[in-house]
Amino acid sequence: MQEIQVEYRSMKKILILASAASMVEQFNMHNINLLLEMGVQTDVAANFRKGNTCTDREIDALKTELEEKGVAWHQIDFDRNALNLLACIRAYRQVAALLKENQYAVIHCHSPIGGAVGRAAGHFKGKKVIYTAHGFHFFKGAGIINWLLYFPVEKFLAGFTDILITMNREDFQNAEKFCFKAGKITCFEPVGVNIHKYGAVDGKIKRKLREKYGFHQDDFILIFPGEFNHRKNQDFLIRTLAFLKKSIASVHLVLPGKGKYLEKCRKLAVKHGVWENVHFTGFCPFGELVERYQASDLFVSASRQEGLPKNLKEAMACGLPAAVSDIRGNQDLIVDKKGGFLYAAGNENDYASAVLELYKNTDARYKMGAYNLKRIQKFSTQRAVEKMRAVYRECLF
Repeated sequence: MQEIQVEYRSMKKILILASAASMVEQFNMHNINLLLEMGVQTDVAANFRKGNTCTDREIDALKTELEEKGVAWHQIDFDRNALNLLACIRAYRQVAALLKENQYAVIHCHSPIGGAVGRAAGHFKGKKVIYTAHGFHFFKGAGIINWLLYFPVEKFLAGFTDILITMNREDFQNAEKFCFKAGKITCFEPVGVNIHKYGAVDGKIKRKLREKYGFHQDDFILIFPGEFNHRKNQDFLIRTLAFLKKSIASVHLVLPGKGKYLEKCRKLAVKHGVWENVHFTGFCPFGELVERYQASDLFVSASRQEGLPKNLKEAMACGLPAAVSDIRGNQDLIVDKKGGFLYAAGNENDYASAVLELYKNTDARYKMGAYNLKRIQKFSTQRAVEKMRAVYRECLF
């Protein structure tokens, strides 16, 4: 095991809690490495068995990595359905027992269900609580049910929260506007993207990558990785592809990922006559995903809801321009007409116009991609780590 240089010596312990283990792998490994560097004993709790957006092999690799770092992992039986009260109660009891047994000083919670269960257990067990909101479920344009269900819960639980981290302007403004009673409310990118693992490629490498994945050099490739679900709205991208195909015969849509809506989207591609133009790649390992970004021309998104989308940050780090729905999160990353286009969410004509304009204007695509490469520096993992270092110092030392 690689020796880690320790910044502080501390007997304090912290628990990183998320409803799904994939959230630990995607959003918290830099936090874990930071805490170990600071000399803080760190454990992880999540559902390692169900509800994950990566493969079982990836989860096994995560377990191994945690064990090699000396980080204990604990199974919590979270359910992704917030209305499954019995599952929430069972998860609460498991977390409460874990807090009592291990005497953690701080619990750092992620995801709505994990955040609710963790904050409640942490509060009643007398622990300091950090909560990272990866996007409140109440937001501009959300349905009334979201506001009736999630808003009162988040406002109430804010009173159990020592530090509330929001990652986009709208969530931060809502937390202040509606007087959330957290000890401290802050807004910054707490995850970041490791820009050194991405990067734009020159024409020669791009051609080789296209050949590798079965594309022609004159193909116009759109890409949107993500879990197939209602929020990500891949069906919009598939429906509009039939229209785009009338103007761009060589247009292709690459959709890495898996999820409960995958089969629905496959059938939709057949129904709209774009089966040969839509590429369902399944879950892509990191290296392949980066290459698929680099082989593409344009990042697209029809998401109905985002926090601060990881896939968009990755695409920007690969020098891609973007045509994305004008919603929270996307608005924080893409500067309209500089890094791409923000189109009216759900408006097929606005979306198609944005894609067609970028298809026709190669120079604009290049300039917007270059702009995004510079802008993504503000959302780097290095900056996120320094912000999180300050948060952990405040709670632990």
